[in-house]
Amino acid sequence: MNNATLELVSYQLQPIAKARTDADGIAVVEGLREVPFVIVATHGDNKGYLRMADGNTLSLSRFDVAGDARTQAGIGLG
Repeated sequence: MNNATLELVSYQLQPIAKARTDADGIAVVEGLREVPFVIVATHGDNKGYLRMADGNTLSLSRFDVAGDARTQAGIGLG
């Protein structure tokens, strides 16, 4: 969405940075001193929230992710 205002907010809900999207709906924010916790996008009367949670990916500890030792060059030999 073009011309949307983005506000990057810390975990303590303190503003870190602001940006505005360009005609293609893209905004680049450089030189941040901390990782944002949430980004609030505002366009007119509409608001959207994007949580930037680091490390909340699916845990693979319960899955066998070791692979197959018998593979060679991408072809299974078993």
